[in-house]
Amino acid sequence: MTEATITLPPGLPHADYIASRCIEVGDCLEWQRHVADGGGPSFRLPRSQGNKMVLIRRHIAQHLGLLDAARPGARATTSCRNPRCINPAHVVASTPRAIIKAAVQANPGAWRTPARVARLQTAARKQKGVLTLDQVREIRQRTDTGVALATAYGVSASTISAIR
Repeated sequence: MTEATITLPPGLPHADYIASRCIEVGDCLEWQRHVADGGGPSFRLPRSQGNKMVLIRRHIAQHLGLLDAARPGARATTSCRNPRCINPAHVVASTPRAIIKAAVQANPGAWRTPARVARLQTAARKQKGVLTLDQVREIRQRTDTGVALATAYGVSASTISAIR
């Protein structure tokens, strides 16, 4: 692998190890090893140093002071949207909601899966309708079936039954 010319922040722990396993692709510094599901580029520390997983973007963001107690729940992500990029110039702190919003805006069709559409339709059906006093009076006077009235007024059949 070629040595990267994009530099990591000075004083970053494990910077030599990280830099030796990256290559430059455009203006991104791409990690060439393990990428954790949902966590991005990562590596495991040796047993002598605790044998724990290090998420590289989070590691860089903490070193740069992007993640702190003032932003609880913030995640380290990249402005370039490259899942393997660890370029310090691209690392930004963002909330999970903002990350999802950006992903939806980048590819809106990917979020319209059949399962998601079905959940949205079910939620729309389950929304409770609010009946006015005039509508309640009309329901009491009409002779239609409870199911037909429920469909007409956007409420459940048990609501119609309770009104009669």
